Amino acid sequence: MIRGAIAAAAVVGVIVIALFPPDTEARILISAMTVLAYAFALSYGFRSPWRATRAGRSVMATTVAIALIGTQLASVWWFGDYPGRSEVRSVVLLALTLTLLHRFLVLWRIQHEEVSDDVT
Repeated sequence: MIRGAIAAAAVVGVIVIALFPPDTEARILISAMTVLAYAFALSYGFRSPWRATRAGRSVMATTVAIALIGTQLASVWWFGDYPGRSEVRSVVLLALTLTLLHRFLVLWRIQHEEVSDDVT
């Protein structure tokens, strides 16, 4: 089921890229990314104990940051060039950068804890 869904989405994505001009293509793909990020965050947030582990918190934070980037990009289509847009974009990009750093550090810590546990 998962492979089939990914394959179907890939085919649709290639069709979008082949048929639409770059601006429309970007709007479609960014919208799909944003909807999927919010759907994952809501499903994960309400149906999984994501707060229980560092990895779970990292996945949630990164997903929310991706959703916010999509929202910020789409906001230009909805509202045009609004005051503070550059600052909002910078804050959202910083949030994603920090969540990715956090994710890397969590991974590093988990991997090194496993090595320490194996040695003893």
